[in-house]
Amino acid sequence: DRRFCPVEGSDLFWDPKSPGQVSLWQSTILLNQTFFEEIIRRPVPVDMNVLRALAKSRSPLALDIYQWLTYRMSYLSNPTSIQWENLGPQFGGDYGRTRDFKARFLRHLKHVLELYPQARVEPSSSGLKLLPSRPHVPMRLLRGRR
Repeated sequence: DRRFCPVEGSDLFWDPKSPGQVSLWQSTILLNQTFFEEIIRRPVPVDMNVLRALAKSRSPLALDIYQWLTYRMSYLSNPTSIQWENLGPQFGGDYGRTRDFKARFLRHLKHVLELYPQARVEPSSSGLKLLPSRPHVPMRLLRGRR
């Protein structure tokens, strides 16, 4: 059993109850070197306006779903189905029953898809089907900044 921790340390100065409030101090996160090198080699941009909107809804699951979808859509080339039983552990939390996870996931997925309508996702009783879609933020915008 090999555990991976992407964050080695942090100093966070923000209030989750007021995500838009400016802090007097700058927050910092120290990333694991392997994780840092991976995100530099294969960056996937996200829309900060979407992250802010989801933060205001106070749903960590919605934030996770958006970032997960953005990442998956950045490299997905074939339709991919994921069973609910296999999807649940990717989002942590102890939901107890798969149907509890599914109901909560679908509720937050609906909100995410309102903000990321390009993501082609088909929920079913057995799982979630991801269809190749455009990334939410075009990769060419990121490449142009280098």
